[in-house]
Amino acid sequence: MSSLAILLVALAGLALGATSIGGIVVVPALTVADQVPVPEAIAAANLGFLLPAVAAFVACRTSPDMARLRLAPLGLGAIAGAGLGALTLDALPTTAVRLVVAALAVLSGLLALLRPHAAASAEAARRLERPAVQLALGLAVGCGSAWSGTGGPVLLTPLLLVLHAPTASAIAMAQYIQLPIAGAATAANLASGQLHWRLGLLVGAVLTAGWLLGWLGARRLPLAVVRRLLAASLIGVGLWYGWQTLKA
Repeated sequence: MSSLAILLVALAGLALGATSIGGIVVVPALTVADQVPVPEAIAAANLGFLLPAVAAFVACRTSPDMARLRLAPLGLGAIAGAGLGALTLDALPTTAVRLVVAALAVLSGLLALLRPHAAASAEAARRLERPAVQLALGLAVGCGSAWSGTGGPVLLTPLLLVLHAPTASAIAMAQYIQLPIAGAATAANLASGQLHWRLGLLVGAVLTAGWLLGWLGARRLPLAVVRRLLAASLIGVGLWYGWQTLKA
């Protein structure tokens, strides 16, 4: 990896740790800065996302606020949804799906900025603990990720904000969902022979270093500031993703 690619991937990890949004720039960083072929870049990014996803899972399990969340249904739903999405991919207008994802990210970010003091209700927090709700979210995000070519956080985070989820829970769940999605994608890439182990592990190491800095930094900021950072990240990523989709 070149110095520019390392810098971009580290910044993506920093954004992942602070807001759960940012991983979408990893593949462009590899393909533009280092001229890595797109299939190899996607496979390396999927493997790379596994490392910060494991770190996020461990951090959430050791956090008193997050330990109560039982996220297995979310993960199972994501795996099932990703499989279903892959099977139905050819039957859907992928450009339209990608534009919907971009619009959802932008609108949810604007909503969070316009209502910075909107508190999550206790009922919303309890709803997210229900296995059926998590399973439904996982299915939706898994399908949407397969249909649109995005990772889990950029789709799950807007849904959680629309559902008035607590900011900390939304970030933790969005980071966790990378684990089953990236794991399933890595297994598929390994079976197809697309995986470049050395590049993927290097991407993962850089992402994890950035993630750790972002995670620790966000924990020292007021939740209102973190929510604004999350909203700004969603708007920026949504606009960029929508522009890339229309350009393609």
